[in-house]
Amino acid sequence: MNKTLKFKIAIDILMTICWIITMFYKLTGNALHEYVGMALFFLFILHTLLNWRWYAALGKGTYNKARIIRTVINLALLVCVIATFATVPFISRTVYTGITAGMDRAARRPWQGLHKLAGKAGFALMGIHILQHWLLLKNVFGKSKKLAS
Repeated sequence: MNKTLKFKIAIDILMTICWIITMFYKLTGNALHEYVGMALFFLFILHTLLNWRWYAALGKGTYNKARIIRTVINLALLVCVIATFATVPFISRTVYTGITAGMDRAARRPWQGLHKLAGKAGFALMGIHILQHWLLLKNVFGKSKKLAS
């Protein structure tokens, strides 16, 4: 396995850990939730940059049933991630306090609802996304073990 793939897998594992930590908001508290969420945001940017070829290939090739399903899941996950991160400035109480300083609780509530919905849906889609890649990696590692024998 080359260094780039190892790095990508490490980033993916860190993203998964961060997302799990943010899902336990009531246990971790607001500050940790926001700081880990901020780390997740930067890891997502890095993940996107490392996987830019996927975006470049969207309009190329033929789409069979499996590719359509993977693409729909990945794009839905992308929408959820963008919605989750886009709502942060409107509900933050620790990291991005400038925007929310004049907002009362009632004004934040719709943003919080969207943030929670997008976060939970994204978490479910992330599980499917990981499963898709898990099966792919299992095939890759299975073939490399056969070649090494």
